[in-house]
Amino acid sequence: KTTVFYSNVDLRAKLVAFVCYFKRNYG
Repeated sequence: KTTVFYSNVDLRAKLVAFVCYFKRNYG
């Protein structure tokens, strides 16, 4: 369960980073 939780957190962090990257270039 710990690995699944970590994967979800990592995925969310990547999503946030992608959104920030997108806003920086096209915002």
